[in-house]
Amino acid sequence: MVQSPAPWPSLTELEATQTVSMIQMTDDELATIKKLYPFYSDSVIPAGTYKANADFEIKTLCQWSVMAASADVSEQVVYDLLDATFSNYDDLAVINNALKLAVPENAEKVGVKWHPGAEKWYTEHGITLQTPGEGFAPMARSY
Repeated sequence: MVQSPAPWPSLTELEATQTVSMIQMTDDELATIKKLYPFYSDSVIPAGTYKANADFEIKTLCQWSVMAASADVSEQVVYDLLDATFSNYDDLAVINNALKLAVPENAEKVGVKWHPGAEKWYTEHGITLQTPGEGFAPMARSY
């Protein structure tokens, strides 16, 4: 499993000199991973993205770009960070092509526990956030 937006340059380079096969996960396998790790969402690698999937799409999972904050960070700081980020979205998307997919609406696809400052910002901007499902185990640690 690779955590990079497609096309992943390393795979494209590998295909220049080697034959690559892509293994499609079953719907049950994808569902099991999403149940264990609710921050994953369904995604598709479009047909033709790589030589290995020239004529078929590949069902996969994706992990949307997120910013993490300690619960100790104030609501206002998190709110202001999101506001500054998305107020300057066009400039950020030019810096890194992958950030073109980091739009506020994608927060609706992420099942994590949200910081109160993030909840406030997304709610004010009409974004409906998922509540983590039953059995949700946050990946948080105290240091």
